[in-house]
Amino acid sequence: MIGPWRLIELTIGYILTVLGTIFLTWGTLSIGISRAEGGEIDKSSEKSSLITKGAYALCRHPITLGFIFAIPGIALIFDSTTLILATIIYIPKMFLLLIYEERELLRRFGKDYEEYRTSVPFLIPRKKLNKKP
Repeated sequence: MIGPWRLIELTIGYILTVLGTIFLTWGTLSIGISRAEGGEIDKSSEKSSLITKGAYALCRHPITLGFIFAIPGIALIFDSTTLILATIIYIPKMFLLLIYEERELLRRFGKDYEEYRTSVPFLIPRKKLNKKP
């Protein structure tokens, strides 16, 4: 029989894994749809296009957000101490990578990325409040 703490652990694990899978899939589909519509993803700024639709309209790094949810969720489901420890190491490294990526995107897209960056949150989606004059 499953104990109450394990049941809570499994529930949280499944919720995190489902949320992570949603963001991972939605972010990947957003990139694919952008490419299908003619947007190019290339290292050279002349060819690549900034993706601001789909999941990228909610946060600038939806695929990373998906990993941040899914990995701890999977660790809880499988009750894996090793995966939990790997997550503790992995998440700060991902933030460092995102900081580097932000600098690179700003260099490549300039003003367009600066405008996108001011209107879309870094990682945590939030509801936009309509300000009345």
